[in-house]
Amino acid sequence: MKLKFSLFLFIFFLVSSAYVLGVEKHAIINQTLFLIFPIFATLTGLLAIKTYSLNNATGKSLFLITTGLFFWAVGEIVWYIFKNLLNIDPFPSIADGFFILGYPFIVIGLYKEFKKAHPKPTSLHRILPVSYMLIALLLTAIVLYFGVYSAYDSTAVFLNNMIAISYGIGDLFLIINLLFVLSMIQAYGGGRLATFWKAIILGFLLFLVADIIFAIYNIEYTENIKPYIYIDLLWMAGYLSLAYALLDNCLYIHKVKKRIQQL
Repeated sequence: MKLKFSLFLFIFFLVSSAYVLGVEKHAIINQTLFLIFPIFATLTGLLAIKTYSLNNATGKSLFLITTGLFFWAVGEIVWYIFKNLLNIDPFPSIADGFFILGYPFIVIGLYKEFKKAHPKPTSLHRILPVSYMLIALLLTAIVLYFGVYSAYDSTAVFLNNMIAISYGIGDLFLIINLLFVLSMIQAYGGGRLATFWKAIILGFLLFLVADIIFAIYNIEYTENIKPYIYIDLLWMAGYLSLAYALLDNCLYIHKVKKRIQQL
């Protein structure tokens, strides 16, 4: 496991270094490198679905999460085409529709996995450490302010405001369901499944942090001003964390199945 994790980190280091070094002179190459990560995360999700099968409860949860990742990957590709090939402002566009559409699938997938462990949502404060609850409250306050309240622009058209605020609402639901999954991990009390879901949570937390920074510095980001353009690295790391979790878990399950067959 440590070897695979080190390999993933090394790959991320190489790709992100190429991204940073070429951020000014080779923008289209950078954006192409970025696309590797959402596509890879989606492919590992498909592998995980095949490994678990849709007859399995976790397989159904991963199907929903992977569907959400698929829509995010399509959104990234459409954004790439609009920005780099068609020279069209990608916001607002159909790309936003794919991004926003991905949220319900991911949120429902996380919630279904939480329900499998059967802890009651009302008991979260007894299951989770106080520090987790405080971090969640802080993230919620930041998202409410920058992702919802500040996202509203009185000079913009209704559609633009609706799309901008939808991202914040999606992130709010994501925070709530990440808390649910954390309580599920506490119920597991450790083990391989707990490690798997911790890596999934890390991936989505990286997305949340990137979304918050983007909401605060979206003008600087869209104008390609450093260091704000490097927000991409957080999204890339988020996709990579999800891909690592899914792939590592699939390899582990195949290993266990092989051992059982040899008995």
